[in-house]
Amino acid sequence: MRRAHRSGDPSRCPWGYKGPILAGLAVIFVNAFLAPLIAIAATCGCPPLGPPPADHTVVTAVNLSELQAQIGGASGPTTIYLEDGVYRVTPASIVNVDRGDITIRSKSGDRTAVIIEGQGMAAGGSGIGHGIYIAADNVTIADLTVRQTQHHGIFVTPGSDNCSIYNVMVMDTGEQLIKASGGSDQAPKLGGTIACSLIAYTTTLDDGDDGWYTNGIDLLNTKGWTIRDNTLRNIRHHPDLTDQLAGPAILVWQGASDTLIEGNRIIDCDIGIALGNAGGGGVQHTGGIVRNNTIKGYSGSDVGIGLIRATGALVEHNTVYSPGGPWAHSIEARFSETTDCTIRNNFSDEPIWPDRDGAMVVNLANRSDAQASDFRDAAAGDLHLTATAVSAINAVPATGGRTHDLDCEEINDAAADLGADEWRADSGEDPGVSDRPQPAPSPAPSPSPSTGGGNGNGCYIDLVGP
Repeated sequence: MRRAHRSGDPSRCPWGYKGPILAGLAVIFVNAFLAPLIAIAATCGCPPLGPPPADHTVVTAVNLSELQAQIGGASGPTTIYLEDGVYRVTPASIVNVDRGDITIRSKSGDRTAVIIEGQGMAAGGSGIGHGIYIAADNVTIADLTVRQTQHHGIFVTPGSDNCSIYNVMVMDTGEQLIKASGGSDQAPKLGGTIACSLIAYTTTLDDGDDGWYTNGIDLLNTKGWTIRDNTLRNIRHHPDLTDQLAGPAILVWQGASDTLIEGNRIIDCDIGIALGNAGGGGVQHTGGIVRNNTIKGYSGSDVGIGLIRATGALVEHNTVYSPGGPWAHSIEARFSETTDCTIRNNFSDEPIWPDRDGAMVVNLANRSDAQASDFRDAAAGDLHLTATAVSAINAVPATGGRTHDLDCEEINDAAADLGADEWRADSGEDPGVSDRPQPAPSPAPSPSPSTGGGNGNGCYIDLVGP
């Protein structure tokens, strides 16, 4: 059988993790959980990143040696611009960033023009094969590409708070493309953001090893993170290497809480979004909102959205379309720890399983009769509604916590559409399924000299010059 995690032994497939899994405690169902969920702030849109804050020293690097020197010499908040070009990395050479309040971004603002490139996802050998390794607070990575690294593209260590990943492309890595590591026995990572980015494999994971150990975004023990307005593509196993599925495109677990996952487009991945992991007992995610996401599967896709040992979550106004896949459910709640959750106002082509393995959630006002004709271009993953989606249009009352749809269009009438998109007869402005148009470049101002010394929490980046 292909789906190891569908077997009677769920520990056979811990998504995105190869270590022990810690247990938590289940909670009791209460109807009052919606109020704190709505309080999670929502942001919409992908404007260009603004100029550096006034208190930042601004410098420019043309190679990784300069980047290392400027990080080490920072005496306070610093923005480091990278000139356009390819910055090649190896596990043998690490740029140690031992300062917090560091921003690294392309000078041109064009994320395709600055490329941090490793030796390939199947490079082999020893050492840390990451692209960017964050171990400090208040680190921002923006307007660049990370690709072809042996392990992770961007890696966040325990205790690194308020990290921001904005308008990046992370492509073709040997393990998780973006990972925030460290379970519930280590320091949490507070208040991070991953936004307006493309996280993808060109075709599929091809690591020359197990062929399945990856996720698009894998967050462990994070608190209050926002994952919004990203496109995730082809997060899936290599069929010539294994039958085991890759992990979810977005996986948040190991004591995580209050995650907002909104406005993402997930296309042709093995699994879509999961709060929690089937590989261990205890509550793995508390609170959170999964809203306004579109998930288009392929012939080998599994579930679109999973609440797996999660409590207190709201899953609303998502669109899931995955015809012909081997798993016949679009959204599922699983295990007895999954309580106090609501699944509502979603639009899919396959039914919802609200009580698998003892889960107990509220399941209301969802429809599972979506057809290809209901969407602008279902085959390409463009799940904007068309006028023929009569079962979804104006189907439910608008909810107070949802102020806009997938395209940042306001919900301003009493009746809302099912799923992520709010159809309007007079709207020709939807951007479709393009890879979340990146912000327009905002050229850097003239740099100022760097000052040396200083101290901070520390962030380091796995990069090496030519």
